[in-house]
Amino acid sequence: MKKFSVIVSIFSILAVLSGCNSVSTGNASQNSSEQSREIKSSISSGNASQNISEQSQEIKFSNNILFSINNGAAGFGTQAECTDAEIYVYTDRTIKVLMAASDYETIVEIASFNMSEEDFAKLSEIADNKKIYNLEVKDGEGDDGSRSYITLYDENDEKLISKGGYMPVGDSFCETYRAIKDIIEPYGINAAVSAHRKTLS
Repeated sequence: MKKFSVIVSIFSILAVLSGCNSVSTGNASQNSSEQSREIKSSISSGNASQNISEQSQEIKFSNNILFSINNGAAGFGTQAECTDAEIYVYTDRTIKVLMAASDYETIVEIASFNMSEEDFAKLSEIADNKKIYNLEVKDGEGDDGSRSYITLYDENDEKLISKGGYMPVGDSFCETYRAIKDIIEPYGINAAVSAHRKTLS
């Protein structure tokens, strides 16, 4: 009986020790899992903070060029009729109109105008860089339409982004485009473009 009691006691001790090891292993596994979740959470939070930081960085627009806008050209016709003009509006209130020369490769300045302070103030409000940058617009449908776009420039006067497209669809874009053209057209841009197209024919 003593031997049996001793054997039972030994098995009892082993069972307890085994249980302790099982609990210990279970706790270690749980701790490891929790630590893994904490690390993942930390990494995720770090990435989120980085993305927010990157998105919050202010876009640096040109201090020299307010924007440029195309004048518009026929969707079909002669090469001269389909040749568009690019109108640059500068922060010193200067407007410059550029078009292709007779070789259709070289770009030349065909006209230059000075805006009044009143017109420039109106234009600056309508053509706010951040507003244009965030405009939602897409191409429309059709085969014989024309393109309309507004281009913004970065701090180095390099092209940053163009908003618009072929027969563009987007109420805010179309309203902004028309409002800009209404202000700058009285300076004689269409007349200058038409006169230059005659030299291309």
